[in-house]
Amino acid sequence: TIWIADPRLTQVHPHQPKSRHLGRTLWRFRWVLPGTFVQNMTLGLMLPILQPFTTHVLHLDHVQFAELMLGSGAFTVLLLVPMGRITDRFGLHFPLVGGFFIAGGALLGIAFFRHFFELIISGGILGLSYAMILPSWNAFLAGLIPKEIEGWLWGVFMTVEGLGMSVGPILGTRLFTIRIWLPFVASSFILLVMGAFYASFPLKEKIQN
Repeated sequence: TIWIADPRLTQVHPHQPKSRHLGRTLWRFRWVLPGTFVQNMTLGLMLPILQPFTTHVLHLDHVQFAELMLGSGAFTVLLLVPMGRITDRFGLHFPLVGGFFIAGGALLGIAFFRHFFELIISGGILGLSYAMILPSWNAFLAGLIPKEIEGWLWGVFMTVEGLGMSVGPILGTRLFTIRIWLPFVASSFILLVMGAFYASFPLKEKIQN
């Protein structure tokens, strides 16, 4: 970073908003912060239970578990750039809303499928959905943030994301003790609700305002 000669790195905004203005700004983002929280909470729900679920319920060995994780993760990585291009060309609505619905359906499949091939397909579809969600969601947030408070607001978003990732594992383990498939169904339900909400949400108008 020492060699990066970009004037934006040393740019200082002379008129910093007062605390009252920051509070009003945060209130205007009340329709974004819950989505930021629960989106990361759905990931946290599955983190502590994924290994026991695949080992004791699906009876997969360590090699099959690694193949399952590698397949879905690689699919996500390979599709991030193409899905980012689709977001730029066709707008945020299709990849974001479609990604939420596809992720919800894929998680339902993982909850109830028991054959390895079916799980591979569901994992690949889940990877596709997150490749759709990540670029469009980040572009959505970036379009909302004013330049003069972008550092502060990104800090707020990351704090909310961290809280979601912290709450998710606690809730996921509790749900797993009730029913082994319940964390996946809960994550699926949350993502489907988010898809329904943002399907009717004026994404473009909010960014323009």
